[in-house]
Amino acid sequence: MGRQLLADEPAFAAAVAELEPVFVEQAGFSLHEVIAGGLELVGIERIQLGLIGMQLTLTQLWRSYGVQPDLVIGHSMGEVAAAVVAGALTPAEGLRVTATRSRLMAPLSGQGGMAMLGLGAEQTEALIADYPQVTLGIYNSPRQTVIAGPTAQIDELIARVRAQNRFASRVNIEVARIIRPWMRCSPRCARSWPI
Repeated sequence: MGRQLLADEPAFAAAVAELEPVFVEQAGFSLHEVIAGGLELVGIERIQLGLIGMQLTLTQLWRSYGVQPDLVIGHSMGEVAAAVVAGALTPAEGLRVTATRSRLMAPLSGQGGMAMLGLGAEQTEALIADYPQVTLGIYNSPRQTVIAGPTAQIDELIARVRAQNRFASRVNIEVARIIRPWMRCSPRCARSWPI
C-alpha cells in the first residue's frame, strides 16, 4: 500500500515524512515503516490508522499536482480524513479521533460482519426479513446495499444471493459498525472524542 509511491513520488515521500511524527504519537507505530516495508496491517486499530494516514498523504500528493478540492465528502472512516482535508480538523486531531474510535471498536472485533450485495433496498429488505439480527445499513446506490449482522447469518445470506447469480461479497472489516453492539459503544465513543 503506497510502496511504489514512496519510491517514485517525492511529494508523497515528503507528505509521509511530515505526517510521521504526529502519526507515531497517535498511532504508536510508523506509517513510513508500514509503507516502505509493504507490511500488512492487522487489527482494527492499526488498519484504520493506516488508512487515514494513506488518505492524508495521498491528499498532499494530489495537491502537489495542483488538485485542490472544492468540496470533500467522506464515507464511514473517510469522514475523518474529509474533515482534515476540509480544514475542520488538524491532522493530529483526525488521527486522534481515528485512534479513539478504533480503540473503542476493538473489543467488538469478530462480533459481526458486513456484506455488499448487488441488490436494491427493497430486494435487500425482503431478503433479510427473516433475519431480525441483520440490518440494512448502507444504501450505496439504487442497485447496491450493505448489510450487517452476525457472521454466520451474513455468510448464509451471501450464499443465497450468489445462488441467484447476483453479486454478494463480504466486506473486509472486523467490526460491523452498523449493528447493535456498535450502537451500544456509540455513546462512549461520543464522550471520548478528543476534540
